[in-house]
Order: sequence, then C-alpha cells, then structure tokens
Amino acid sequence: MKKITFTFLLIISILLGVYVPLANAAEFSFSDNFSENYNIDTSRSNYKFANGMISAPDNVISTNIVSVPLINTYYNIGSARLEVSDYSPAGGRIVYFISNNNGNTWTETTKNVFVNFSSLGNSARWMATIGRANINSASPEIHSIKLTVRESGSVVSSYYYGTSATTDFGNFAFKQNVVPDNELNSVLGRQVFTRSGFLATNSILNTTVVQNNTSNANNNTQVAGASINKVSGVATGTTSSLVLSLLISTFATIIYMTYTQTDLFKNREALAVVKKHRSDKNRFNFL
Repeated sequence: MKKITFTFLLIISILLGVYVPLANAAEFSFSDNFSENYNIDTSRSNYKFANGMISAPDNVISTNIVSVPLINTYYNIGSARLEVSDYSPAGGRIVYFISNNNGNTWTETTKNVFVNFSSLGNSARWMATIGRANINSASPEIHSIKLTVRESGSVVSSYYYGTSATTDFGNFAFKQNVVPDNELNSVLGRQVFTRSGFLATNSILNTTVVQNNTSNANNNTQVAGASINKVSGVATGTTSSLVLSLLISTFATIIYMTYTQTDLFKNREALAVVKKHRSDKNRFNFL
C-alpha cells in the first residue's frame, strides 16, 4: 500500500514540475523630476514646461502628454505602476495611462497601484491627460513621476540602449530618444550574473545614464536614474522542471510519511490487516 501511494505521489509531482513554471519577476524603475523635458515625446504631446513642472498650455482646456520609451526589457512587461507628485486645482483633473508596447495601446491606471497588461510588449511609456475647468482656470501640474515595471516570463525580443544601437541581451532598463540627440556620455555601472538551468538569473545594479546637453550654453547635465530593484530566479529548460518536480515530490513524501506515523493511519492499517485475515480464514473454511 505504501509503495503504491508513494509511486502515485511521485508521478503526480513530476507532472506538476513540468507544467508549473517558476516566475521571472524582474522589476525596473525610472524616475524623472522634470529638471529638463528630455523624456517627453514632443511629437505626441502639447504641454507647457516651466520651473520643473509639466502642465497644459495656456490656450487649451485639455491636452495629452506622452513620454518617450523609458524602460525596455528583454522579457514581456506584465504589469506597471506610476508614482506621481502632482497638483490639481478646483475643477482640474489628471488621468494617467501606461503602455507596455511603445504606445500602441494604453491602459488607464491609478497612482501607486500596479496595473496588469492584456497586451504583449517590452517598451514602457506613460501618458497623462490634463484637463482644467475652463480656459481661464489654472492647469493641473505634474512635478515628478516614477515608472516601475515588472516582467513576466515570456521573451518578446531583443532591444537597444543609448543611441549607439548596441544590442544588449540582458535585463537592462534604459533611456532613449534624447533631445537634443547629442549624447556625449553613457555611464553604465553594471553587475551581471548569469547561470544556466534552475539557477539562471540576470542582475544589474547601480545603473545610471548620464545625458550631457552640449547645445545648452551652460552645458547643463541631466542625470536620469534607471535602476533595478530586484531580480529573481529565471526558470529555463528541463533543468528547472526536474528540480521543481523533485522539490514537490520531496514535500509530498514528507507529508505522507508524517501521516503514516499518526494514530489514524495506524488504526486503518490494523483494521486492514484484520479484514484480510478474516477474508483468508473464510476462504480456507470454504475450501
């Protein structure tokens, strides 16, 4: 009986190990305090930029403001969150959206809450719709914004960072479409760990992209931090399935062996022996 039960549990565990993947939960963040307007897609936005704040122009009641692609990943972006510092006067309103596919589709979001995407994509942007009560009213303002994305487990495509079109097949949050397009310096502090199978991981620490705007007379430097909060294990190939199945089977075995030491199991085993003895005795008497 014990052998049959253990074999059954082992088979079920192996099947579960094959079909239950381990999650890839890399999390990337990008912050912007609007010291400059480099991260706004000017071709898709109508806005007023002054004193480190983004608002609607004086001559419009409502407008859309769209960022450039701020975070690109090797894996699909499954969810994202916006943390925003803003101000809305009476009658004003700001509605926020996030896209994981470079602005092809948009998902409305609430500040400080992760939103899940139904679309596939690996390029994140944000969009804000700013509206004022009337043309003479003050416009709502955005003071700073932080975009955080989490990968799902499926690979979408490779991507590029900076303006040199250098392919990077790791997990790297980056900033592109610099305005002006003269990017003198990109400082990438990287630490990458790569293993195979069950222990496969990609980690990048202390990533900072520095854009130097030489067209400005004062030669101002914008520092835009692109950071990774955490990167967990990535399950790959049959190695992870095998290890996971062994873990599940071990756990199931421990539970079963613990159960065999209980009085309930012992009483059932004793009752089964008595029934078998009676059955054998009756069969002998019949013969």
